[in-house]
Amino acid sequence: SYLDVYLLPRDDPVRFPNVSTIVENMHGLVLSGKIKAWGTSNFTVARLVEIHACAVQHNWTPPSHCSPQCSLAVPTRAVWEGTTHWSEEHRSLGHRNTKVCAWATLGEGTLCGTVPDRRGGAACWSSALNQQRRARLQAMAQRKGVSAAVVAIAYVLNHVPGCSAIVGCRNGRHFQDAARASTMVLREEEMKWLRCED
Repeated sequence: SYLDVYLLPRDDPVRFPNVSTIVENMHGLVLSGKIKAWGTSNFTVARLVEIHACAVQHNWTPPSHCSPQCSLAVPTRAVWEGTTHWSEEHRSLGHRNTKVCAWATLGEGTLCGTVPDRRGGAACWSSALNQQRRARLQAMAQRKGVSAAVVAIAYVLNHVPGCSAIVGCRNGRHFQDAARASTMVLREEEMKWLRCED
């Protein structure tokens, strides 16, 4: 048996200042057949560039996935300590064939009008811009005849090329929303409008 993709959660540059230790060990797991591919979750773009350069230099298996938080709502601080939010810098990883697995695509429910159920969660997403974006998201969802969750997930899938979304489905409706989002196409002007860039 094997894992299709193994993601390393949260970088620790203090413990692993030299990325070669990480890359060599992950390459060994690929060679052993225990994993087919590997990636990172919440590593900075600078660290990912360093990891890719190390893999190329030693002819080791590079990471094929990265997993930052990504949503129409932008957190005012790290969602959890040591986590990263999608930035335009992540686009530079595309030419390295790195796929993005986005988490918290609904901003912990903020985009759907719910309050995050963890301590300090609400403050993380509380900003005037996020309120404006949520209002526009809900207006667009109403025009398209779908839930706000469908448009929020579709936004991430359309905004980030080759992206997949990690969604937590607690019921059948959530699953149906995720499925509908996977086929919804949003035009660039629609995404700019959602971001309040008009």
